[in-house]
Amino acid sequence: DMDGLELLAALRRDQPELPVLLLSGTPAPDSSRRAAERGAFVYMTKPPDPERLEQSVLAAAEGRRSRSDSR
Repeated sequence: DMDGLELLAALRRDQPELPVLLLSGTPAPDSSRRAAERGAFVYMTKPPDPERLEQSVLAAAEGRRSRSDSR
C-alpha cells in the first residue's frame, strides 16, 4: 500500500512529464505543500469542486498536448 504522496513520487520518477492531479480524502495540514514540492500539477481535497476539477483536467491535458506538439 502507498499513500497519494508516495504514488506521486513514483509517477514523477517514472513519468516526469505526466501532470498529476492529486485528490485527498484525508488531507494533512502540510499535504498541499508537500504535493507541490513533489511536482503535483494540482492538489484538491475530496469532494472536489466540479468546475475546478474540470478546469484542472483540461489544463493538464492542454499542457501535455502543448509539450508534445513542441517536440
